[in-house]
Amino acid sequence: MLLPEFPDRHAVEAALAAGRDVTGGTLTECYDAGPILAQRSCAILPGETAVELWRRALAPMVRRCSWRKRGL
Repeated sequence: MLLPEFPDRHAVEAALAAGRDVTGGTLTECYDAGPILAQRSCAILPGETAVELWRRALAPMVRRCSWRKRGL
């Protein structure tokens, strides 16, 4: 599931702790509030840690979504 199921800055850890096999990110006007501007999902690989997931999938996703928000 994507935000807002696990809001706040510990969403990745919460998704892993809940045993989810998919997580993702949501870009909103304001931090965890306002209209959704972009949203992407990604698989959680077996045994993957929060740091590994962030580096592999979520950090690149944030960069792409941030560029979209700025119109790049």
